[in-house]
Amino acid sequence: MIKKLRRRIMTVTMVSLLATMLLILVVVNSINTATNNGSADESVMQFYHFSYWARENQREQIANGEEVDGYGEDFYIIYEDEHSWRRFITVWYDEAGERDQIRLSTRFYVAENKLITEELVYNYVDRAEKTNRDSGWIDNMRYGKFTDENGYNYLVLVYAATEHSRINFMIQSSAIVAVISLIVMFGVVLFFSERATRPVSKAVEKQKQFVTDASHELKTPLAIISANNEIMEMNNGADALTASTRSQLERMDVLIQKMLYMSRLDEQNENVESEKFSLSDAVMDTVLSFAPVAEKEEIIVVQKLEQDIDIVSDEAKIRQLIAILMDNAVKHCDPNGKITVVLSKGKKTMFYIENTCRNVRSIPLNMLFERFYRGDKARTGGKGYGVGLSIAMSICEICGFDIKVKASGDDKIMFSVKF
Repeated sequence: MIKKLRRRIMTVTMVSLLATMLLILVVVNSINTATNNGSADESVMQFYHFSYWARENQREQIANGEEVDGYGEDFYIIYEDEHSWRRFITVWYDEAGERDQIRLSTRFYVAENKLITEELVYNYVDRAEKTNRDSGWIDNMRYGKFTDENGYNYLVLVYAATEHSRINFMIQSSAIVAVISLIVMFGVVLFFSERATRPVSKAVEKQKQFVTDASHELKTPLAIISANNEIMEMNNGADALTASTRSQLERMDVLIQKMLYMSRLDEQNENVESEKFSLSDAVMDTVLSFAPVAEKEEIIVVQKLEQDIDIVSDEAKIRQLIAILMDNAVKHCDPNGKITVVLSKGKKTMFYIENTCRNVRSIPLNMLFERFYRGDKARTGGKGYGVGLSIAMSICEICGFDIKVKASGDDKIMFSVKF
């Protein structure tokens, strides 16, 4: 139990740290990305305005009958921007949306030393045109799509390697820092979780010891009372008083045995003797052993057991688990009721046991696995000790099974075990 508590503390702590770290990473990288995108977009916008006025001037020159250098050419290199602080590509589109001119910064395309080839220019333009976004990144190029008041379209690509590298650097470095921080924090949590659970561990050990000692100590007075009761029956004959005393002594003895068993389960929760065996046979044998009791109570037992289901686990504990659930179903089934037992195999092997229980809506199902809790006392006549389902839960925790309870309709209760 302490190991489980420690694992839960570590899990909650690490999940909380991971969530916090992810939130910080998202916020920091979002701010950094927005800042650098904004810086690159400012340049894109400036070159859009440059392209717009250049195009307006060109239209005015054409309207005045002046000769325009490069007009009508598919590829045009701008030599007038020799002192531009950016490398850029601009694309002008005509009224039909077809490419009119592609213009390139001289800093990006130099005859003696080509920094970019025409093939790569067309590649950037093609990729940017295929995107559905008005702005974004194509490698180290920040692009933007615009439409002026005359309905002409523009595509502007600006070389923004500095901004792009800042974004990538922040993402990579923050991820590395986060991973290192989580590893360090895992070690810290691992160290302090042991210290944090140490007082709980001592308290639990004392509680286990108390239960064990109390159980053993109770055996002596019970043995004396039982002997005195037998002497009274030998001397005076059996009567209602001695019979009642004997019945309660038997109940106390069974309860003490169960308490000792639960204590051993807690102490030896790692000792599972796993071996391969037939789960189908184990369930069938256990259910059949309750047939006489069910028949006496006029309860119908329906079995839907899939054959040839094998499992690797502790056979004795599983048989005990099935017996506890079957015993619980018989005790709490309505008079002349029905119990349905199902064993099936899909992705997981599942065991279901369902019994009629007309008062199921009034039963606090979340309390049924608590120790010494006994619901529906009126119908059970005080039978049971309130520890059976608690033992079933402990067996499932030890063996790694998942046990659940739920209301099945308005008049049935179902226990399920996922093996």
